[in-house]
Amino acid sequence: MMTHAERAMAWLTGAIAFIAVVQAVIFGLQWREMNRQFRIMDGQLKEMESGGKDTHELAVQARNQADRTKDVADRALAQANATNRLALEAKRSADATSAANKIAVDAMRQSQRPWIGPDVKMPVVTGPLTIDQHGMISTNYQMTAVNYGSYGANNIDFWAQLYVAQDITTIWNRAKYACSIASQNPTMGRIMFPGQERLMTNAWPAFAMDVIRNTNATPPQKEFQVYLLTCIGYRDQFSIPHHTGTVFRSVKPDTGETIMLELAPNQTIPVQWREWHSFLD
Repeated sequence: MMTHAERAMAWLTGAIAFIAVVQAVIFGLQWREMNRQFRIMDGQLKEMESGGKDTHELAVQARNQADRTKDVADRALAQANATNRLALEAKRSADATSAANKIAVDAMRQSQRPWIGPDVKMPVVTGPLTIDQHGMISTNYQMTAVNYGSYGANNIDFWAQLYVAQDITTIWNRAKYACSIASQNPTMGRIMFPGQERLMTNAWPAFAMDVIRNTNATPPQKEFQVYLLTCIGYRDQFSIPHHTGTVFRSVKPDTGETIMLELAPNQTIPVQWREWHSFLD
């Protein structure tokens, strides 16, 4: 979202460019019209110079006038070029000022924005993984959030989904999708003041949207890995959305080994989540 200063600078830059174009067009038209008149006068002079003495004197006077007209036309063209160069320099200066202003605004926003992340002691709490009789894979989750910054945050919202796959190379796009959902509605969520901690009021189900198979595996794989993609979405005082995302991998509570499972219905699988990757924007 542009600030008043950014909008003013953009308007000024556009106005300078518009004035430069108008002046260049006007001077160009004047120069073209003067040259047209000069060509007409030059033709008339040639006819007059071939006449008698009186006609020749008039021709000389007209020639002088034509030369002066051409000189004025040339000066008009030079003025147009000079004006155009000044306009270009003004535009470059305005662009540089606008860029510097944007850098300053971005730096100010970064230094005066909230930073929301999970509580390191208890980032997420879930139930077991379940696969129902229809093959739907889900787990219930509750997430925590702490405002580690010095400014309040708006529209705090939580989102999580399961990622069930044999090929985990597409996990990054899915994680970004989870975060886009967490901040898509600016009318939802609660506020958090600096140092405040919040736990989701109720547990919510995280579902596996789809199952991603490794079609290049030979022979075909039977087992899948399960990841939990979580995101805390929020907005700063400038209504700019931010996200803190965490990707957890599923492990066995007793051994810490990665859970590999076949997608058979009617399963309840105890799970512990280990942080695998995190990011913020």
